Amino acid sequence: MMSMVGDIKTCKSRKRHRCVWCGGVIEQGAEYCNWAWEDGGRLSTVKVHTECNAAWATEPDVEIYIAGTFARGCTCESGDCTCDKGR
Repeated sequence: MMSMVGDIKTCKSRKRHRCVWCGGVIEQGAEYCNWAWEDGGRLSTVKVHTECNAAWATEPDVEIYIAGTFARGCTCESGDCTCDKGR
């Protein structure tokens, strides 16, 4: 079972990263959120756009296995966004 380790931090990117929520690029210089996950003794870092973090907070039971599952900034499935939040 996966569990969060520590707190969510907001950082400014020193290089490009891939958002775990939407699969989009977090550009150098952009703010993003990150935190660590522990899964069976293995530690991983999660990085997401700030708006994707806000969307994830509305769906706290969602565990991401494939980056790009959701549209940027919303809970609609990637490529099938029907709300006014997704980009």
